[in-house]
Amino acid sequence: MEEKKSQNEKSDEPEEEPEIFAIKRKGAKWVLTRRDFLTATAAAAGAFICSGIAEGKGNKHDDAMSHSKSIRALAITPDGKLLVSGSDDCSLKLWTLPDGAFYKALEEHKDGVTALTISPEGLILVSAGKDNTIKFWSEGQIKTLGGLPAPACAIIFSPDGTKLIAGCKDNTIKVWDFVEETVSGLEGHLLSVTALAITPDGKTLISGSTDRTIKLWELSTGELLHTITGHNEMITALALSHDGKILASASADKTVKLWSLPDGTLLKTLSKHTGWVTSLAISPDGKQLLSGSRDKTIKIWSFPRGTLVKTLNGHNDWVTSLAITPDGKVFASGSTDNTIIIWKLPEGEYKTSLMDLKICSHSVTGIQYKIQTVTGEWIVYTLPYWAVIPAGAICICNCVPGSIAASCSCVSYDMSFIDRAACNCVSYEEWLKTYRDTKTYNDTYTYTYTYTYYTTYYYPN
Repeated sequence: MEEKKSQNEKSDEPEEEPEIFAIKRKGAKWVLTRRDFLTATAAAAGAFICSGIAEGKGNKHDDAMSHSKSIRALAITPDGKLLVSGSDDCSLKLWTLPDGAFYKALEEHKDGVTALTISPEGLILVSAGKDNTIKFWSEGQIKTLGGLPAPACAIIFSPDGTKLIAGCKDNTIKVWDFVEETVSGLEGHLLSVTALAITPDGKTLISGSTDRTIKLWELSTGELLHTITGHNEMITALALSHDGKILASASADKTVKLWSLPDGTLLKTLSKHTGWVTSLAISPDGKQLLSGSRDKTIKIWSFPRGTLVKTLNGHNDWVTSLAITPDGKVFASGSTDNTIIIWKLPEGEYKTSLMDLKICSHSVTGIQYKIQTVTGEWIVYTLPYWAVIPAGAICICNCVPGSIAASCSCVSYDMSFIDRAACNCVSYEEWLKTYRDTKTYNDTYTYTYTYTYYTTYYYPN
């Protein structure tokens, strides 16, 4: 009786608080439960995906695919609630943090995504692509800067958000000033500009290039201040300490170097990687430096001492990108193995692998359904097969891998087609196993319904 009373109390909640559902493991099965949010809005609901679906099926990371092609860039919003990934599959994907739920995909680029950045206030997402465009995403609006002579390899906002800087494959740096409404170019590198950083005061721009040099520029005038040399191969990534006094640079020469600024004196060379060092990130407390490499590892170094603390193994191919949350509790790594892993800091423990079931291997089975919130937004959820779907949901399970002939069927949970209190999605394979013969069911209204595994049933709108 007490449980029934609790359910009744929930039904008395204001209509603006929609039902948000999650899944939990109960024994060997997954069950659907109500998920309470502090603010149960459509934005907070985000399309929920269970990152534990692959557990118990061998290597759970092998089962988890984040993109259909290599991940090339990662960025985290200033509030730490969203991770954005860019890939060679031409898409950007948004994931909620820290749970790693897939939220939505942005598919406007005509070629692979090369770089990402987010404005300081978190309102504008900017992406660069091999299609020679830079796209601005804000509140559902898209603005495209096209006609670039070459793709941008790196993009960054000035600390005040008034300028966007792009390092390009045509050896130049482009600076868009949104206040003055001007575009200027910095020339000095002999080959592609592959990495950018900017001092906290916004006065000095730092660029790294395939020409093996690092250059310091006065951003307001475009004057070249200093050129740093020391790497034996191309510069792949830059990271700046939060006080702007120490610069970390990564290179194809398999090293990370630490430099004092503004004089460019070499402080230390970190040389534990066995492949190109491709990405860098410094923790918000300034005590840890992360480096990702083509040797498939991520290394955690004490900063600025440069002592190796831990080597992380998890990716099956090159690590291409790193991003740390503003609170420093977790970081994300992207790889050419098409996956994104979330790790805990400071200990560097594996937390979860992000999955988009639409492109996962067939060892990961799942269904999708959508449900409309009070705001009118349709939210798509992803669940394993045999998970119960709440009343009012529309089953769209036919679009998810994991079943023979990429097909599955939605039937009412109690096999009654009049009172559809819930829906159970099954894979085509499971349907054949359980309901191989055509069956007939009688309901309380004496209507007779005959169905086979070819039929898909939908909830009414």
